[in-house]
Amino acid sequence: MAETVSMPKLGFDMAEGTLVRWVKSEGETVGKGDVLAEIETDKATVEVESSFEGIVYKHLVEEKAIVPVGTPIAVISAPGEEVKYIPSGETSPVPAREDKELPAAVQASPKSQADTDTDGRIKASPLAKRMAEENHLDLANLRGSGPGGRVVKKDIEAALVVQKTAKPDVALEKEQRSSIPASAWGSGQVPADERVSLNKLRQAIARRMVESKQSVPHFYLTYEVNAAPLLDLRKQVNNLLPDDEKTSVNDFIIKAAAVALRSYPNLNASLQGNEVLRHGHINIGVAVAIEGGLLTIVSRDADLKPVRDIPRKGSPLVTQFT
Repeated sequence: MAETVSMPKLGFDMAEGTLVRWVKSEGETVGKGDVLAEIETDKATVEVESSFEGIVYKHLVEEKAIVPVGTPIAVISAPGEEVKYIPSGETSPVPAREDKELPAAVQASPKSQADTDTDGRIKASPLAKRMAEENHLDLANLRGSGPGGRVVKKDIEAALVVQKTAKPDVALEKEQRSSIPASAWGSGQVPADERVSLNKLRQAIARRMVESKQSVPHFYLTYEVNAAPLLDLRKQVNNLLPDDEKTSVNDFIIKAAAVALRSYPNLNASLQGNEVLRHGHINIGVAVAIEGGLLTIVSRDADLKPVRDIPRKGSPLVTQFT
């Protein structure tokens, strides 16, 4: 009996996820516990395992599609089973199998424009909309080959091929030869605004940064110190430690900041109603760069730890996006 796989809820406040990549292709055998797809949430990209075994009969949504929780995303059937009913994903209805050749439908007259919904919006898959925006294509000028005239990925690819081949060779050569931007001569046109789509991680980072700046007063201190004695001390300490426990300059800076906060408790405080709460714990957050953004790594009770334990015991703990 065929089973339907739905977009899982991977977090308490998760409402939708982006299907980053299908790990199992259509027609491929899948067992219980096998990784079926990669799903991106607000916080991470997660490998989703299959709860069923059989054959991946059909993908119901395209890669890069944003899918609400609970929406069907795939159908898994028994080997040789004929599936009579296939549910459709809300973000990408089930189309007939697409040919590998690109369709001829491209920039056209109003007679061949894309169909629209009752509210006037053009029917297009999320991936097609994203590709059109990135390549400055007007969806209204494309003929959709998907169900109900829906514009899909292959329609965008066809339009890009025609757009490229239609560009005069002379103009292309002139563009390639020009190495000095027009702005250098004080002339030219102002380029159009560019919208860059954010993945779930960068969306969360943006929200947290805005919240931080709006709700927490910021002030900055600058002080020059002679770090030569610190570097000498670090060298002596590392000579006594095994390779996997060597200290970094950053470890000493975290320790110094924690000790300073213990000496000045008014700086390790927050406002609660009509009172100032001086916090007993001293937790130091450090921004760490990862692909696509930053994470705040927290060293808890850093003032009580030996320097060699700063990056180890009780930390690092990922607590928030920065």
